[in-house]
Amino acid sequence: MGSYSNPSVVSRLQRLLAGQDTDRVSDRSASIVARKRPKQTQVRLSRDPVAQLITSYQAGSTLEEVAAEFGVYVRTAAAHLERQGVPQRRHRLTPDQVAEAVGLYEAGWSTIQIGQHFGVYPESIRYRLMRAGVHMRPRSG
Repeated sequence: MGSYSNPSVVSRLQRLLAGQDTDRVSDRSASIVARKRPKQTQVRLSRDPVAQLITSYQAGSTLEEVAAEFGVYVRTAAAHLERQGVPQRRHRLTPDQVAEAVGLYEAGWSTIQIGQHFGVYPESIRYRLMRAGVHMRPRSG
């Protein structure tokens, strides 16, 4: 072995060949298997629950609320809506709303207050303000 060999591997190999060490790969693989998260449970909705999901969404529930109600992921609930041709409500700001948000922020409003005003997440407001070239105040907390 040259000067670049890994001494711990070489010494382990020598012990294995001499019968002084056992191969513990199986021991390690068992511990790795034990650490894995349990498999995700699959929730399949039949026609009636899908119809209820759509009705609940069209009645004004958010996608997150509908997903929690039926025990599915948000993306699964959205896929059910897409397959049935139900348009999703998107809370995107128009250019006029972005301009208003800039004015509100410069008037002292927080991104949380502006987000509540427009019905969008504060991070979305922050992103739009930064894209509009607004110098952001330091975050509190």
